Amino acid sequence: MLNSIPTHHRFPVFHRFGVASAVAATSLMVASSAFAGTAEVNALNVELAKQNVSITTASGDQLAAAVDAVISANSGFKPGVVAGEALKGAGSAAPDAGSKIAAEIIDNSRVVGDKLTVAADAAKTAASGKGPNVQQVPRFEQLFVTNTGDTITVANKVKKIQVAVGSVFGGRALSLTLDTDRVNLADTGIKTSSLKKSTFSIAQFVGGSANDSAVFADLLSKLNVAATIQITPGVVAGSPNNAGAIVSKIVNDTQLASVLKKAPTLATKVAQVADIEEVQKVADALGKKIATGEVKTSQLSAIAQGLAAGIAGKPFSATGRNQLNNKKDEIGETGASLMNAIATNTLFDNDSSKGKKTANKLVIAMLKAMVGKSKSKTEGSLQTLVAPDLVGSVALTIKFLGTNGVIDNDVAIALLSAIQSSAKKIGGAKLAPSIVAAVSAVTAQGSGDVVKYENGTLPPTIDTDPHTGPIVDPETDSRNG
Repeated sequence: MLNSIPTHHRFPVFHRFGVASAVAATSLMVASSAFAGTAEVNALNVELAKQNVSITTASGDQLAAAVDAVISANSGFKPGVVAGEALKGAGSAAPDAGSKIAAEIIDNSRVVGDKLTVAADAAKTAASGKGPNVQQVPRFEQLFVTNTGDTITVANKVKKIQVAVGSVFGGRALSLTLDTDRVNLADTGIKTSSLKKSTFSIAQFVGGSANDSAVFADLLSKLNVAATIQITPGVVAGSPNNAGAIVSKIVNDTQLASVLKKAPTLATKVAQVADIEEVQKVADALGKKIATGEVKTSQLSAIAQGLAAGIAGKPFSATGRNQLNNKKDEIGETGASLMNAIATNTLFDNDSSKGKKTANKLVIAMLKAMVGKSKSKTEGSLQTLVAPDLVGSVALTIKFLGTNGVIDNDVAIALLSAIQSSAKKIGGAKLAPSIVAAVSAVTAQGSGDVVKYENGTLPPTIDTDPHTGPIVDPETDSRNG
């Protein structure tokens, strides 16, 4: 059942993730803008200097007062451009800049006459030029687009910049209470031919304020089945911490079965915008569809590759969830989860020579794909760390699957041997020794566990569990410090 939470109790769009990642995900960064320039920025900073602040250090109230003053004093400036520059440059001291600026200028005599143009200019300016930043735009648009018709009108004015279109829809969505109304809003936008290219962005911004993003994604996709492959990652971009639930909801809806034919594309797009801790859950959801045969085993490597690439490609951070060790850990968890999820496919019950060969080929190709995509230009040692951790985690999972009778134990033993003998194929000559050592560490333990690797057969329990599952603090699990 869809619940109803008053709009003012929800976080604004993008509160839960960096706007930089959202802009990058939609590939909408614009080199220049016909609207933006230095004159408006200079005028704003002159006004703000009277209070010893700048655009980036001012509070929401200070920005709002400055925008209003600059608009009133400069008839040659477009009000929306002035507002947009303030929205773009607002810093951490002004988390409420969007709503503050909108409330301050909406009754300004230079704004009253053409509010929709002002709304469009503001969104376009914030989304383009140097350092595009639309984080504050939805709260600004909320006061300007007060019905679906106005939303469409403003969106059409900025249709060349997809992230701007989404931010306008996001503004309208913030005033809605029910997710069913948000679904209808997004559906109208997607079905407007001139805005079709902005499907991802509309889903992202409207879904970002949904009470239940998984249900929202499912309902919107069923109204636009052919667009599910854009809608799903779009909603994930708006709710990155709920990626696993969103993907699970989508792939388990029989009305959306057609998306399974594009499972590798879905995996790749979702992993790019999902929170790093959620990628393992996406792997589990898609892996289970391989197990049932609804997704072909031939798609496994491409799915695994997309998921690993999404983790490896997260913006570098020296600490926190996107640090080097946690990326390594999450790729290991993803591989272990995939292996566990696909294990009930009948392929792994065939202990004939041909059956073992097919299973070996499938798993080795998956490992090769994941190790290959863990190579990073910015984090040179990532691949070196990933290769043994990933292979060790998958090997440990295989061992326990065989021991527990989930897969034929002879198939499991053959798999472990094949992985070890294919070390060079999986990681190349440089990484092969560490891969061989990882499998040896698993097999040397007999029937025992090896806690330095992820055991995909064990469900997540608590945040410090040394096996697959979301790790909160520290961002890597206890083995990695």
